[in-house]
Amino acid sequence: MKKNTISFKLNIILLVTVFAIQGFSGIISYYKYSDQVQKDLLTQMKITNKRLSLILPSIIWNFQVSVAKDIIETEALNESIDLIIIKDIDGTKITSVIKDKTKNYINNPLKRSVDLMYEGEKIATVLIYHNHDKVELAKQYIIKNLIIKTILTLILLQLLMSFLLNKYIISNIIKLQKNISSFANDKNSISDIRIDTNDEIGFLFKEFEKMKNSLKESWLELSKVNEGLEDKVKEEVSKNEKIQLQLYKSEKLASMGEMIGNIAHQWRQPLSVISTSATGLSMQKEYGVLTDEMFYKSCDDINKNAQYLSKTIDDFKNFIKGDRDKKMFNVEESLITFINLVSGPIKSENINVVLDCTKDINLESYENELTQCLINIFNNSKDALVENVQENRLIIISTSIKDNKVYINIKDNAKGIPKEIISKIFEPYFTTKHQSQGTGLGLNMTYRLIVEGMDGNIEALNEEFIYNGKTYLGASFTIILPL
Repeated sequence: MKKNTISFKLNIILLVTVFAIQGFSGIISYYKYSDQVQKDLLTQMKITNKRLSLILPSIIWNFQVSVAKDIIETEALNESIDLIIIKDIDGTKITSVIKDKTKNYINNPLKRSVDLMYEGEKIATVLIYHNHDKVELAKQYIIKNLIIKTILTLILLQLLMSFLLNKYIISNIIKLQKNISSFANDKNSISDIRIDTNDEIGFLFKEFEKMKNSLKESWLELSKVNEGLEDKVKEEVSKNEKIQLQLYKSEKLASMGEMIGNIAHQWRQPLSVISTSATGLSMQKEYGVLTDEMFYKSCDDINKNAQYLSKTIDDFKNFIKGDRDKKMFNVEESLITFINLVSGPIKSENINVVLDCTKDINLESYENELTQCLINIFNNSKDALVENVQENRLIIISTSIKDNKVYINIKDNAKGIPKEIISKIFEPYFTTKHQSQGTGLGLNMTYRLIVEGMDGNIEALNEEFIYNGKTYLGASFTIILPL
């Protein structure tokens, strides 16, 4: 494992976390064990007191001292009892049993006094001295202080770990997000933010810089074309394809600016699973309860979540590269990748995404461009849901095959598109948002990519549908592509 990769850094942080949790768990376990011993002793004391208060009164009343002595000798066989004394109401000793005459029982904190009552009158008192070791109490006191110090140390360690995670990983992701968002909003913006790491985030930053430079060059060329537009009509037509490509990249940058900020959020859950599994293995091994089934299951959980972290990076890398290659791909797998890319806003906005796919649909087309179209549609649905729906936000994605064509339907329950604008949503620069929030290019670019780039079609309408017994109204987009 290379030292400059995020995986290496996360593994180091994970090792520190496991070490801290293991130490904390060991101390807590010891404390609980000691506390249980104390509770068991107190319970035993109550039982002994109750038993003697029921048996001895009649015996003492009838002056059967030898019988009383036999009874307390039997009780004294209990390892937790050191001394039992029976005194009359004047304080005179009637009989007693003592195990160790060398011990000083005067200051024993575990002494218990039981009044013997006969027909409503006190006739004697039983003093029971339970086994108590001052050295053990001192040890317990030291251990409790050690626990407090350990807890404080672990808190400081956790703060340090959070600081390191933020400094070396999260902060770079935030820097990249700010850089991309700034450029997406203003192509002439100049940013002094730099990321010089050699890990995956550094790779993303370098790819973004290449794309940004390419866009600036293209925009510069576009400006030159516009200056001599009257004399270069033919040249303008040839440049139009480049313009459309750059608009596509610009829209893609805007989407990427949102998604990059969600990488950290997507990693928290699998990291938590890895940490919990590793800690569980350690604790089960320590207490001798680790089975082969538990071991292999925990290892499988750790491996699955590590693979998920790796796949997340691969999905983002493939999306950023944006190669326009026509290839055969599985539609369901492509939709799952798309959902992974937008999982951040799905979770943050409490959107329930339902995926209902026909199995084994393989399509020969431009997967990366299809993903961009899905993201554009999703962003419009997300904004409408946030604005119009307070709870039970829903997006349903389904696929089917008909007449040798693939149908991909995306619908939401955001109450639909106003009738007066639904026919205009695919027009360029048409938007209902404020200028700072939308360019009006997202759905237009989606239309052009599907119709002109993939020889398909896209339709939008308002649809009323039933889900889980409830009726909803929302926008329904259907992408139609030839197999």
